Amino acid sequence: MVITIILLNRRLGMTTILQKRKGKLETLKQNWKENLPELPEINFDRTPEESFKEIKDLELRYWRKILENEKLWEEGIMNVLFKEGKTLSLLYNFFREKEITPYKNLETMLVEKLKKYWIKGGEKND
Repeated sequence: MVITIILLNRRLGMTTILQKRKGKLETLKQNWKENLPELPEINFDRTPEESFKEIKDLELRYWRKILENEKLWEEGIMNVLFKEGKTLSLLYNFFREKEITPYKNLETMLVEKLKKYWIKGGEKND
């Protein structure tokens, strides 16, 4: 009988612990979004001129990698980073003004990507 009472107490204790844990999990499920810190928004078009000044002098090999990476364009990452396309437009003009072949190649690549993934019928492709 004593053993039965001890076992019942342990079982009731475990049930209480499990109920409390389940309650905490439910609370976490409901409130997890409220407890997250604010994530910074990455939008190079918020201040396009400033962004342009910061990124225009990246090494050409990095620009080539960015422009050749189909996933960045297919999955819409470039659309997220450059929401309005203003900074991309500044980059296009920068590449176009350079008379050096590597920049001309980047200009061509950028135009191709913009036509394929960004602009359809004269409007941004969302």
